[in-house]
Amino acid sequence: MKIFPREFNEIAKKVQANVQSTTSIIVPLQASGLAEFVTAVHNLSLKAVYISLPSLRGDLAQLDIVIEQFRASQSEMVSYDSSYTANMLASVCRLEMSLSACAGMPCKILQFLAQDMQEHFGKLPRHILDDIYDDLIAIITEDFQGMIGERWAMIRTAPEKFDQATIANHAAGNPSFVLHVVQRLEEMKKRYAENKIAMWLIEGLRKSANRGNYGFLNFPSFYKVSKAADGELAWTTLGWLAVKLGERDAVNVKLFGSGQEEWMFLKFGVQSMPRFISQLTGLRSAINNKINAAENLQTKLLGLLMSASIAVFQILAGLVTGLIQSTRIMPNSD
Repeated sequence: MKIFPREFNEIAKKVQANVQSTTSIIVPLQASGLAEFVTAVHNLSLKAVYISLPSLRGDLAQLDIVIEQFRASQSEMVSYDSSYTANMLASVCRLEMSLSACAGMPCKILQFLAQDMQEHFGKLPRHILDDIYDDLIAIITEDFQGMIGERWAMIRTAPEKFDQATIANHAAGNPSFVLHVVQRLEEMKKRYAENKIAMWLIEGLRKSANRGNYGFLNFPSFYKVSKAADGELAWTTLGWLAVKLGERDAVNVKLFGSGQEEWMFLKFGVQSMPRFISQLTGLRSAINNKINAAENLQTKLLGLLMSASIAVFQILAGLVTGLIQSTRIMPNSD
């Protein structure tokens, strides 16, 4: 007599051998977006889920941390002193760094976030991002009337470190240098007109320089560090860059973002991000439901195994008892 239904034969063998897979069956699932990924998890077979219970529990633990990171990032987005647009990108930059530090579920979720942001803000290919940083560093290092851009910015930022003759020379050439920087940034705007985020940064710098604040040329290390960032959301370092320059009064970060850009960023922060977090919560429910179903099955299977073991033990005990009794009543051959 078969103790288990045929479809659970393989699972029963796993129970008996106490062998379960620690390789995630969720992370490799293919999906075009987070919503489709949730559906794919819903469609996982109970047998596959049971065999992979340890990895599913690990995925769920990672997802709990990811959800908390997203909620913290969302709170950061609306907690700003100067520029919503710059602060929002900087918040996503920090989130990207946290998610990319761990393999498995965090990296999978990061892929979906990158897709959503690309759909909302447009593409900013890696080579274009590198060109932007190179162009800005070129303005910093290029000579104008005997001084490089970084020195012009340094004298403006910390005039107390220079003698009166240098300060006077700087003051005389300042209007021409401002015009020079603005022209260079306008040339960049033409080159990167098809990239929304690039335009957001360049136009913010141009407005600041046009009002006499070109202190952002005094911090080349920030551009170099930002350029070294990698990953699918490396371009969000532009927001981090703007925030850090603003903290040093090297740029007027309140000038970043036109009305249309502010609206685009706001829609992502109050619509897209909450929707994404809601989908993450749905993913957590889907995984948790699968785990509960598999654990219930495990309990039933172990109960059946225990019942079968007891039945076999009783049969063996009966056989042994009968054998003993028959031995006792057997006549002595002597």
